[in-house]
Amino acid sequence: MSSVGLDRVGGRLPTLPALDGIRAIAIAGVLLYHSDIFWFPGGLLGVEVFFVLSGYLITSILWTELLAEGRIGLKNFWKRRARRLFPALFVMLAIASTVWVIWYPHEVARIRGDVPAAATYTSNWYLIHGGHSYFQSFARPSPFGHLWSLAIEEQFYLFWPPILIGLWAWLRRPAKVAGAIIAGAAVSVVALSLLYHAGNDPSRVYYGTDTRASALLIGSALAIMWRPWAFTSWERRHADSPWLLDLLTVASGGVLVWAFMRFDDFSPTTYRPGLLLVSVATASLIASAVHPNARVGRLLGTKPLRWLGQRSYSVYIWYFPVFALTRPGVDFDLSIGVAFAIRVAITLTLAELSYRFVEQPIRHGALGRWIERARERMNAPGQFGRRNAYRLGAAAVVTVVAVSGLAVAMAGAPSPRAEAAGSSSPIGGFGRPEDIGQIDFAPGKQLPAVAIGDSVMVGAKVQLRDRFGPIRVDARVGRQVKEGIQRLELMRHRRLLGSVVIIHLGNNGHFTTPQFERMMEVLAGVRRVIFVNVKVPRRWETSVNRVLLAGYRRHPDIVIVNWHRLWRTCRGRVFGGDGTHLTPAGARCYSKMLQTASIIK
Repeated sequence: MSSVGLDRVGGRLPTLPALDGIRAIAIAGVLLYHSDIFWFPGGLLGVEVFFVLSGYLITSILWTELLAEGRIGLKNFWKRRARRLFPALFVMLAIASTVWVIWYPHEVARIRGDVPAAATYTSNWYLIHGGHSYFQSFARPSPFGHLWSLAIEEQFYLFWPPILIGLWAWLRRPAKVAGAIIAGAAVSVVALSLLYHAGNDPSRVYYGTDTRASALLIGSALAIMWRPWAFTSWERRHADSPWLLDLLTVASGGVLVWAFMRFDDFSPTTYRPGLLLVSVATASLIASAVHPNARVGRLLGTKPLRWLGQRSYSVYIWYFPVFALTRPGVDFDLSIGVAFAIRVAITLTLAELSYRFVEQPIRHGALGRWIERARERMNAPGQFGRRNAYRLGAAAVVTVVAVSGLAVAMAGAPSPRAEAAGSSSPIGGFGRPEDIGQIDFAPGKQLPAVAIGDSVMVGAKVQLRDRFGPIRVDARVGRQVKEGIQRLELMRHRRLLGSVVIIHLGNNGHFTTPQFERMMEVLAGVRRVIFVNVKVPRRWETSVNRVLLAGYRRHPDIVIVNWHRLWRTCRGRVFGGDGTHLTPAGARCYSKMLQTASIIK
């Protein structure tokens, strides 16, 4: 998109290599985040960078056409967008769906609703409606779980052009139009603030078109107010400070890198004000990079960054299916660093193939030429023939329907998305999540041991009772640390804390130092407090274990069970397919370790 032609009222926008560099930064952040690289927990904000870029470039195209022609050719605009985006996406959907049907037929039922949602660019609302978390899932991720962001962008491409036409017809001045767009961005920011609740799963605000529109609108407002390639000579003299442009480039780029390293998926500051901060920083970086006299900004246009930026769409399409098939610690036993290198190499290879043989040929008219040649051959005497073409098309439809039916039949499970608590889960059939861990809070009934945990502990409930005898096991699938604290507070209030309290939380998300200290306040007076660290192939694993280790150093009287390392001493297969939940053999070993740690000498 960076080479699209624009000017003040109908010339051309010069090629802007720096924008490809910004795309490269964004996709690198996304890859690092999903690789669970500890140093870049905020890499998910790379999507916000993409949104601002899309808003800027698309609105630049539309605005220039509107100024030059007095109208926007909606049909041609949507046709260009479809030709640019649809082919690569549909090829990936076809290939990934085939892989899942052949290799993972038992998982097809869980993801079968994702395909039509992806094909219709409604993935984000489909996931919101189904209550699917972007951050908390132990099953193999859907290969299409990342397409929520493409859905938001496509919705923007569909609805934004008519809205922009209406704003121009109503306001007639660029400054007023930009002001109205900024007001819309402010409404989106407010919606995010109202819908976000710290400590809860943030998937609703992360997926929502309404809560993420601010980035697209900030980029759009910038496109109207900042078009330096079309400045008059007077404007150039007053907006031509290379040192100021360099300072802006360094500062805004530094903010983005800092955000990738500082924020994370569950931190309240990521959503308030992290997303807005990243949007503003991205807009500032774009503003400096597109100026003809930018100097430091030219570094963003170096060949390696341009190469990656030009293929960022292909990389984004393919990385999630690849990562879903190559989970370190689950699908193969490699370190995160080695796994990252392998996963990125596979992703870049597939992206290059898509870019070279699907995207570029179709963008330059190959599909239209092929259709025209096929039409000529069908109509030519003695050639393939229209009837045979119809037969081939019918056969293709029948094949697709047959494969789809086979996939549904093989999948079996009626639920569109089985979660870890299901009977086919490696933790075993312990009923519905809301039924797990319900206990009798009879006042004054004190047991010698209490265990607070999540689905990992749910999978060892029977073995813990075999080992401990009378033990109160309060464990629930999907439990966050915040809820665990509330359960401890309730038990303390009702005098139900035993002489031994075991806590195994953090498998589903972050565990912060203030939360640890609050637990220690609630547990004051308990003879033995045991924390179990986490073995979970997710990006927060290292963070949680570091918080627990630091807590032990501040409170040396507690006990830390190093499950992250000691599971290797167990006999037999310890984990199910997700690398976290316990098999029966793993549950026996787990409960034995906890019993040993609970003995007070």
